[in-house]
Amino acid sequence: MIDLKAARQDPERYRKALDRRGAAKDFDALLAVDTRWRALTERAEALRAAQKRRSSRGGPPAPEELAQLRELAAEFEVASEEQAQAAREREELLDRIPNLPDPSAADGMDEDDAQQIRTWGEPPQFSFPPRDALELRSPRGWIDMERGARLSGSRFAYRIGDVALAEMALYRFVIDKLAGLGFLLVLPPVMANERAMYGTGFLPTEESNLYHLERDDLYLTGTSEVPVKYSSSFSSR
Repeated sequence: MIDLKAARQDPERYRKALDRRGAAKDFDALLAVDTRWRALTERAEALRAAQKRRSSRGGPPAPEELAQLRELAAEFEVASEEQAQAAREREELLDRIPNLPDPSAADGMDEDDAQQIRTWGEPPQFSFPPRDALELRSPRGWIDMERGARLSGSRFAYRIGDVALAEMALYRFVIDKLAGLGFLLVLPPVMANERAMYGTGFLPTEESNLYHLERDDLYLTGTSEVPVKYSSSFSSR
């Protein structure tokens, strides 16, 4: 979430930066509703103060004063409702607007726009031509995309036999390597509540890409970033 106070003080810098992420229109709408919210807040506070001044006078109110109090109360109710509506609109826009991109980050929204910054080491050279993973088929292990597609749709697969064992061995190799460097292994919950999804920035902008269990009002996280980042009390040894 952006710093709204800082955005008010330097709107052009924020607008220019957010335009790189396709959020300039939302930012302009945010500034407009924020201006409206602040004006309505001032009006509601002024009406509340006027009510208090009228009510603090001693003795029973005269008929004309009673009518004025009722008029102030009605105006205050309208102003409060409008202020609350503006506050909801402002919060919705704040939730939707992304953080400012780093000035050094490349423009664009997909892999084709990425820029290589640096490389490490030399790519390995093999005496045999690279092979597609789907060619890894033997009597004891293979990858079955067709069966995965029949069960779950495209991009799902069964890993069977030696291929499955190799995959699990790779997981364990990485875990042992990182644990040896002092990282703490965490197996977090795979579902999280709405507050955690908002707190880690996956809601509301990524809602269409999330699986929601309506009965329990929980979301499948898809990444450990949600439960680990939201519960930031974990630390390395």
